[in-house]
Amino acid sequence: NIHGQQQQQQQQQQQQEDGAMGEMTDYTGLIYLTLIAAASSFILSTLSLSIMTACPKFLIQLSLLFSLGLSLLMTTVSFYYQQYIAGAFGILFFLLACCYACCVWRRIPFAAANLNTGLTAVKMNGGVFVTSVVITVVSFGYLVIWMVALVGVYDATGAGAAITSAGGGGGGGGENVQPSWGYLVLLLLALYWTQQVLANTIHVIVAGGGLKWW
Repeated sequence: NIHGQQQQQQQQQQQQEDGAMGEMTDYTGLIYLTLIAAASSFILSTLSLSIMTACPKFLIQLSLLFSLGLSLLMTTVSFYYQQYIAGAFGILFFLLACCYACCVWRRIPFAAANLNTGLTAVKMNGGVFVTSVVITVVSFGYLVIWMVALVGVYDATGAGAAITSAGGGGGGGGENVQPSWGYLVLLLLALYWTQQVLANTIHVIVAGGGLKWW
């Protein structure tokens, strides 16, 4: 009897632990997605310097043509799905993009030369590039910490557990628990503010390096 009671208590304790783990929302996929997005943006930003140096004129022309093609694609898809209002806005944006491309196309050689000069100034001062990379890594680390804080705030209100219990088909029927929107807004403000400060810091450092090169 004593052995049976011990086994029953162990089973109840295990069930309680499994239930507590089931109430926790798994954010592993979201964190991995954030890491992949941040790493991809870092790699693309590093490669963009060499790409812009190799073909600045073609890159500017490609960006203009890409804008035109995207506007035309949006217009075509909108009319295909009979979304005539969106299609009308698509035509408007396409016409504006055409006018802009026609106005600036003859100035592309000057813009390409200006871009190439700025990139040459950056490459001549290696410290600018290293500092930009360091600030980008800091921004990446802050984004990871911010995601952890966001998950903690979201779970602290019970919203994550409520979604899990509702999706798991529990007997509770899934109560409608709203997250603390005030804290979420403050977190978004902190993210925007920090990213803007880091981006402007990079801009100031690059501008200072270019001024020193001139």
